[in-house]
Amino acid sequence: MEETPLLGAAPRLGDNRFYQLVGLALIAILTIGLRMNFAKMASVYDPELGHGSEGGENIFSKPLFFASTYFLGKILILPFCNWNPRTFPPHIYYKVFVMVSFGAVGGILEYSSMMFLPVSIVVMVRAAGLVAFTALGSAYISQKSPMNTWIALSLVLVIGGSILACFVHVHTTAVTSLAVVGIILVVLSTVSDGLEQVVAEIALQDRSMDVDVYIFTGVSGLMGCGIMFIVLLMAQLLPGSDGGVLEDSLATVSSIYYDWVLALLVLGTIVMSLFEMIAATAINKYFGATTKESVLSFRIVGAWGISLFIFALFPASGFGEPLVGEVAILKLVGGALIISGILFYVHNRRSAEDMERAKHEKPYDQ
Repeated sequence: MEETPLLGAAPRLGDNRFYQLVGLALIAILTIGLRMNFAKMASVYDPELGHGSEGGENIFSKPLFFASTYFLGKILILPFCNWNPRTFPPHIYYKVFVMVSFGAVGGILEYSSMMFLPVSIVVMVRAAGLVAFTALGSAYISQKSPMNTWIALSLVLVIGGSILACFVHVHTTAVTSLAVVGIILVVLSTVSDGLEQVVAEIALQDRSMDVDVYIFTGVSGLMGCGIMFIVLLMAQLLPGSDGGVLEDSLATVSSIYYDWVLALLVLGTIVMSLFEMIAATAINKYFGATTKESVLSFRIVGAWGISLFIFALFPASGFGEPLVGEVAILKLVGGALIISGILFYVHNRRSAEDMERAKHEKPYDQ
């Protein structure tokens, strides 16, 4: 008799599922770090200088376009996964639509926040916020994630670390008001993306059918592209500061077409989105949304580490982030609080899950 995949449960240290989780997490962490840095590099790239702008000014300020690259990356897999419209029943498509709607809002807010904040701060706040809002959202909506005093305290530790990182940045930045705007935007993005992850978990773990990870990725990309096409069309018609409109997509395409460096950075962002989504979706299906966001807390190490590496490798390029003494130490403390709080949360959540299984006489099956 074929063994039914264990969906949504966190793995035990050392079992086969644990090593599968580690492999998927490493792929997701690396691709998240590269995606965020490619996008940040593209936004500050100055074609006249041939490298990053002076003072990190945003030259290619296109948050709506960058939000659409997340879905463009996903759609690349669709021709290779044997999809047809009858693959999923209507209720799965409905859940995917709700999921990508939250994802589109979260993506717009995330990339908007990157116009005001360095990658390190964005990734710290998102790591903390996504775990907190995913945990709370999953507990409320699906009622599958237990909540107790220790779990609540671990979430407080996570949020405290992100507050410390934000405090450091606000007090060391030249324009405090813009930093605050960026922090508000990234926090709002985590609320929307947290809801996206909860809905994704519900859809992927649907007991009426085995939802294929690759098809799910491609379909979500297709729906997301449709939503973002409408958003970009509206932005092209509404008045604003980008060539007289809210966001000029025609100028965006022209800029990418005539500058190969910008084109490579945008292409890198799109391709990294594809691999990130495949790995993250697999974790979401087999280990649950909260476990996914927990292990991906190490995106802090990946994204900030890549940013530091880029600056160290090309210090005069205007890309990446410098390692500044006291500021870096305080950021490290904030990041360590976030990661340790998340790991503490995972431990307590797993203990609570085991207690729930014991009550229902359903022991964990390795």
